[in-house]
Amino acid sequence: MLVIMVRGISSSLKYPSACFPTKGITADFLYPILWETVESLEYDCNLKLVFITCDGAAANRKVFALHKSPTCTSGDDCFWTWNPFSMPKRKMFFISDVPHLLKTARNCFSNSYSHNQKRKLWKDGRDIS
Repeated sequence: MLVIMVRGISSSLKYPSACFPTKGITADFLYPILWETVESLEYDCNLKLVFITCDGAAANRKVFALHKSPTCTSGDDCFWTWNPFSMPKRKMFFISDVPHLLKTARNCFSNSYSHNQKRKLWKDGRDIS
């Protein structure tokens, strides 16, 4: 399930703005959903978006990468873009969800050299298992 959740930074606002049942999603489908939501929240709801956060799924990372700002040079990881629906013009940031990143790191350590041994972590020539 793809859920677009709106949360306040300085308020207790928590609202699921949209839900889409899906087995998977690609960046080309996610991109217009994202911008239609931004437009609706800025214009219809008069909310000022500051950032978008999501887990580290490949489609989400690709959507982030599609928004490299003109001030970023090749190879830079700049995760912000100008919000075209804001007045005055302001930046909107893309942030990976920290709890998901910690869970992914935990799972990598937990699965290192176990199960089907697809993940083999090491440091300084020594296995992490």
